[in-house]
Amino acid sequence: MQDNPFASMLEIVKAAVQEQIVPAFRIGEVISTSPLKIDVAGTPQDRDTLQKNAKVESLSAGDRVLLACLDGDQRFIVLCKVVDV
Repeated sequence: MQDNPFASMLEIVKAAVQEQIVPAFRIGEVISTSPLKIDVAGTPQDRDTLQKNAKVESLSAGDRVLLACLDGDQRFIVLCKVVDV
């Protein structure tokens, strides 16, 4: 029995759509604090692409932070510092 060509096409379309889904949140790592620079998914982000919650204080290089993604991963808001339990 031959594969259903429509089922195969549907799988290709589903895979393409999955690649385009941008996560709502990401974990980043602080590279430097002055000026603020954060590594997000292997890409350094700086003050041009970052905003932060006013309550987020005293970040240090190496800290992990939770970021909200905006504009398809073009801008980020630092929501909070993430620590191990």
